[in-house]
Amino acid sequence: MSALAISLLGSFIVSLDDTPPIAFPTDKVRALLAYLVVEADRPHRREYLADMLWPDSAATAARNCLRQALFQLRKPLADSERPVPYLLVSAKEICFNPLSDYWLDVAELKTCLSKARTHKRSGQCLCPDCLARLEAAVELYKGDFMAGFSLPDCPRFTLWQLAVQESCCHKALEALVILASTCESQQEYRRVSRFARRQIALNPLYEPAYRRYMRALALNGEGCEALRQYDVCRKMLEVEMGVDPSAETTRLYQQIRTGKLTELG
Repeated sequence: MSALAISLLGSFIVSLDDTPPIAFPTDKVRALLAYLVVEADRPHRREYLADMLWPDSAATAARNCLRQALFQLRKPLADSERPVPYLLVSAKEICFNPLSDYWLDVAELKTCLSKARTHKRSGQCLCPDCLARLEAAVELYKGDFMAGFSLPDCPRFTLWQLAVQESCCHKALEALVILASTCESQQEYRRVSRFARRQIALNPLYEPAYRRYMRALALNGEGCEALRQYDVCRKMLEVEMGVDPSAETTRLYQQIRTGKLTELG
């Protein structure tokens, strides 16, 4: 494990050198770290950061607040004592050092998904190592990005947080689709069911996940539960969208009900 471990999917947890989680003094300090580490591909001007986190303050006051928050962020990281600091700071810009010794769950999910996409584009099945790593990455998705965290007085930060939330959720769903389809091709229906359930939990209106779940249940000898999932899907779509399940979903339901489902669907 890297010296600095940062978890932002679900609860905000930051630990250094395997010590207990760091208790940063304010939400603005936590927000500053989250923004810098997620956007570590480029430096950020101090004026922009100050305006994003202290939008109601005068420019000079906001810059002073940023300076104080930066001090409160660097101190528990022991940044000044490290040969490779976590933060690269100049008079005009601040950047999280991408070459420092750190681990970020958001980045791990992105990296594993990118490797899985490469396999899919080449027409290859996921190798066991990539499959295991992608599954581990999905397990990192313990909730929305910075779940429960908010800065009501910072609309620009809030918009950024929501955008990252949506992006991370989409990546988790895509990873689950790849895992489920891979396991389906290997006829590992219990694992398919597990991944499909996660998809439904993340997006209860995603009909393809219900179909995959129903098919996996039925092929694993759990036909009654597969039929019940059709009712769950139907009720969810009716309540939330005022529509019926698609013809494809209904056809699958009929195949399961009449015992005509095959492994090829």
